[in-house]
Amino acid sequence: MKRLKFQWVLVAFLILGNSGGDCSMHNYGLSNVHKSAAFMLIADDDVRDHANPTKANTLGEQWRQMGYYVISMKNDFKTIYGEGVEKTEFTFE
Repeated sequence: MKRLKFQWVLVAFLILGNSGGDCSMHNYGLSNVHKSAAFMLIADDDVRDHANPTKANTLGEQWRQMGYYVISMKNDFKTIYGEGVEKTEFTFE
C-alpha cells in the first residue's frame, strides 16, 4: 500500500464580467468560503467605442454597491482596440 501525502492548497476566485447577466456568476463566486474578487467592465467610453456613458455609470454605481470592482473603459484603458484603430459609425437594422 502506498502512503499518500496531502498538500494544502490556497484557493482564490477571480470573477470577470461585462453585463448584468454576469451578476449571478459574481454573487455565486463571492458567496464561497474562499478569498474571491469580482470585477465588472463598464462600456463608458463613447469616444473610442459605442457606449452609453449614462447607463454605464448607473450600472457601475450599482455594481460597486454590490461589492464588485468596476473597471472603466474610459478611465482605466490606455487603448481599447490598439493604436490607430478608429471608431466607425453604424446602425442596427
